[in-house]
Amino acid sequence: MWGQLIDGLFSGLGMGMQAKASYDQAKANNLAAQWNAGIARQNATDLDSLAVNQRLIGQKQANDLRLQVDGIIGQQRAITGASGVKVDVGSSAHVQASTRSMGEYDAQTLIYNNEMAAMDYERQARNQRSQANLMLATKQNPWMAAAAPVVSGVTGLMQHYSQQSYIDKLVAKMGK
Repeated sequence: MWGQLIDGLFSGLGMGMQAKASYDQAKANNLAAQWNAGIARQNATDLDSLAVNQRLIGQKQANDLRLQVDGIIGQQRAITGASGVKVDVGSSAHVQASTRSMGEYDAQTLIYNNEMAAMDYERQARNQRSQANLMLATKQNPWMAAAAPVVSGVTGLMQHYSQQSYIDKLVAKMGK
């Protein structure tokens, strides 16, 4: 009788300690998930800023190239005009148009390349946000975590005592 009472007492104490440990672990995991999700969200915000900056860089590089092309065309006109050729007609005009066209092609290539880099930053930002949401989805109710070892322990105790009482009844019948 006393042995069963002491066994039950220690089992209950063990269940309580396991429940407390499970509760604390769930709380710690939840805090870690929130912290890591916050970092991932900040990373996403930073990546969004990089994408905006990348597009601005592309526009600036394209505008700078267009200014350089205008300077080259001005030099072509000056050299052609100094030699006595009309600069707005004929092959001189074609050369200037070709220079402008090639310059604009290069400017559009700069814009495109920077747009691709910006889109990569945006993709990384989306991935960071998804990671943050996944981290938050793994949060666990600490009370449910604490209940699991208690339910398991009570089930084990019930099985043990039901088997024990069956054995006691068998022994009693055999003794008669």
